[in-house]
Amino acid sequence: MKWKCDFSHIKCELKKTFGVVFLKIISTSLMENKVNLKLKFIKLYKTK
Repeated sequence: MKWKCDFSHIKCELKKTFGVVFLKIISTSLMENKVNLKLKFIKLYKTK
């Protein structure tokens, strides 16, 4: 039973780690998209 408990704990920790990494990836990609959109708007504004 001890081994099973340790295994489930490891799975839980992995899920937490994956969740944090996933959130970081999403937030950074969102920030990049925002910057790209701003740059596009600036370009459009300058061309007008």
